[in-house]
Amino acid sequence: MTSEVIIIQAISDELNMAIIRLNEPRVMISFELSKSSIRKFDQYRMPVIWIDGILAIDFCDIKSLHDFQNSIDPMHVSFSKNDDYISGVVWHGVKKEGTGVIGKINESSEVKIRFYFADYDIEDYVISGEELGNIKKETLEKLL
Repeated sequence: MTSEVIIIQAISDELNMAIIRLNEPRVMISFELSKSSIRKFDQYRMPVIWIDGILAIDFCDIKSLHDFQNSIDPMHVSFSKNDDYISGVVWHGVKKEGTGVIGKINESSEVKIRFYFADYDIEDYVISGEELGNIKKETLEKLL
């Protein structure tokens, strides 16, 4: 039995990250710009996540897999994007088969996320210390 879980962490004044499970085993990571932000995510370059300096997720790969799966089964959604929101499935949610990226985040000391914006700007954000501790605590309590 799965239940809805949403863990939100502010990355900056204008950007939030969420780890989400919506009544199914799969777990997504999403990023959302605030309504007051004048920035927009780039249409072609997606976020990239490093965990303790090692590449963990490239959202371009998630999008490519989604496009392939969608060509086979249009009802299968594993990626979503618009100008101010990006979301992708990062873990199948079956603990006995491994905890994937969620487990790696829980064992890490630093998570770096690179964002590409429509104005060709690139920004890196680092989550560590207390912020990362909060994410770890909530994922252990609610997802693992």
